[in-house]
Amino acid sequence: MVFSEILEAVVVWSMSFIQAYGPYSVFLVVILEEILIPIPSPLVIMGAGFILVPANLTLQEAMWQTLLVIVIPASIASTIGSFFTYFIGYYGGKPAVNKMHKFLGFGWAEVEKAEKRFTDKKSTWITIFILRAIPFFPIALVSLTAGVLRLNKWKYALATFLG
Repeated sequence: MVFSEILEAVVVWSMSFIQAYGPYSVFLVVILEEILIPIPSPLVIMGAGFILVPANLTLQEAMWQTLLVIVIPASIASTIGSFFTYFIGYYGGKPAVNKMHKFLGFGWAEVEKAEKRFTDKKSTWITIFILRAIPFFPIALVSLTAGVLRLNKWKYALATFLG
């Protein structure tokens, strides 16, 4: 089975799950996407909009419905799920960097320097926000890097939620 067939099966399952279980399923599918399954989140959000927002609504009603039923649950789920990878980076980053520093080309001392450079700078949080907002960008990479750099958990959560 090639990757495209697996991806298609996962997306079909996600849409069937959303159709069967409604708004709560958006939350669950997005958490699964964040933690382990390679589900393209933009497809989940667009598919959920197609399935969960009735076509007969006015634009204003549809936007409100989309916000309440899809955007907020998906943002909360994405934020919660991203901490799985964040904590892998946070707690496993130092041992991994120390063990693989020859392959990486840098050691933990360089990571600590980068941590000081990125901590509490407005541009760091704007970058996380933008990277989280870009569809099809590897979200786990952002979470893992934020964890390795030991960025502030609360600011990371806010930038992730908004992104």
